Amino acid sequence: MSQKVASEAFKISSCQVYWILHENPNQTKTYKKQEGKITAEMTTELLYFIDNKSTVTLKEMKEFLEEKFQIKISCQSISNLLCDMDITWKQVTNIPASWNKEDLLTQRANFVNRHGLDLDRQVVFVDESGFDLHSGRGFGYAPSGQPAVLSLVPRVKQITLIAAILDSGFVYHEILNANGQMTKGVGSDEFSLFLLALQFKIPNDSIVIMDNVPIHQGQQFKEVKKNT
Repeated sequence: MSQKVASEAFKISSCQVYWILHENPNQTKTYKKQEGKITAEMTTELLYFIDNKSTVTLKEMKEFLEEKFQIKISCQSISNLLCDMDITWKQVTNIPASWNKEDLLTQRANFVNRHGLDLDRQVVFVDESGFDLHSGRGFGYAPSGQPAVLSLVPRVKQITLIAAILDSGFVYHEILNANGQMTKGVGSDEFSLFLLALQFKIPNDSIVIMDNVPIHQGQQFKEVKKNT
């Protein structure tokens, strides 16, 4: 069959027929990936930019890179880069301004200087947190123009995790109200029992650091601190 006849029979051009006839079936096709516009320096600057302002938009990132490096780049390219670096868009956690007042920062620095972690004694951090196992996420996917809905379950009692952590990782933990049968929340008594069990997991001269919430007080708690 001639190239002309094949072209008419398969409704393709003579040029395509020629390349099909002369193509090596055993040859592996390789495609050279086009070099991207975003360099390592641009990536570093973009990370600093995001770190200083987490609520920045793709448009603002685009304008920042174009102005700083005198290039043209698309929002999609930036979105792909963020995806490659596993940087995602999520709900913002608001940090009160009072947390970063100058006097409070000074107190933190003084505490670290007085009670630095470079001690001959083991430092143990202890805290507790409640969890609702049936709570839903704040964001969800849905077709454009339609709301993302979530079917809620009846409110149930929370479980509480109490944990002790060292600079090397967790050393001990307890999960309270795992069966949902407790009639009251976790209080000073439960926390005191945790500390009594913890003393056998850590060196006797360890330094235990906790916050000053009400359940870390009370007469029984004071007795435990005195005797452990």
